Amino acid sequence: MGMFNRIWVDCPECDTPVEFQSKSGDCILADHHITHMPIDDLAGILGNCNECPKCGNMVSIGEPRESRKYDNFSDLVQ
Repeated sequence: MGMFNRIWVDCPECDTPVEFQSKSGDCILADHHITHMPIDDLAGILGNCNECPKCGNMVSIGEPRESRKYDNFSDLVQ
């Protein structure tokens, strides 16, 4: 089994948590919300798309429009 961190994202349609797995960063099976996650984990979820388990909406992580130094990336959820 590979190591990863879980990044939780709120579905834009129904607010249900959707799990993304990042294999970048420290990969210690940590749980983080996209509003407060290590910047190193971002590379592991950029461009990924997962289905919301409640409403079926496809939740994706878009590319940032500018360079960031802070840890709230919730505006990238589409």
